[in-house]
Amino acid sequence: LIEEVYNALSSLPWSGDIRGFDSPEPIYKLATYATCHWLSTVHEDQMLDLLRRQLCLTPSAHRVEIQNMGFQKFIQEGYTHRNSGEYEESRYFRVACGVGQALASCQRDVLGFLVNLNASHWVAVVMNFREGEILYGDSLGEPIPGDLAAMLDWWTNGHTGLTFVHKLLPITRQHDGFSCGLLSFNALAHYVLPEEYLLIDSSAVDDEQLNVMMRVIKQHSQQV
Repeated sequence: LIEEVYNALSSLPWSGDIRGFDSPEPIYKLATYATCHWLSTVHEDQMLDLLRRQLCLTPSAHRVEIQNMGFQKFIQEGYTHRNSGEYEESRYFRVACGVGQALASCQRDVLGFLVNLNASHWVAVVMNFREGEILYGDSLGEPIPGDLAAMLDWWTNGHTGLTFVHKLLPITRQHDGFSCGLLSFNALAHYVLPEEYLLIDSSAVDDEQLNVMMRVIKQHSQQV
């Protein structure tokens, strides 16, 4: 795997941006996947983009909605202005409103996204509208923070009038200081595509990040 990564990286120019993804990122930042550095928002969005493409090719998963990292901000700001009517009226929230309406009207069944806690830790959130469940996965094993739970309850109740049950999302336990980004994504991907994404072992984090890097390089190369 390491030799494959070296060969792939050596074939890339180290100038310009990575192509084929919603968020631009300089090519040289691909190297982060091969380090023990914390993955950024752009890296998380790259993995989510890859998952969305895979879902599009999986007929049985057409009722799954995966949102990028900006989705958390829309719900958070809507919750902050929940008593003003701004969430329902402002065009700024039209994406979040549209997703909520699609889920509430059974056009979609499941919504998944990642959340950044305190700009230092990645966690996974899955909302199953068919089952009335909110699932939360934290690789450190911590329960969902009260303010996040209240925000998610407000959003789901506002679109359905129902109170969702909170459950734990299966996730690999973290034994280092950097792998939360990969493990939270893996937990989300395992929930929506369990046969394609097994829960990874904590000892396999380094290899899995290299595998993700290879998938990003492949997507970039196809666009070039």
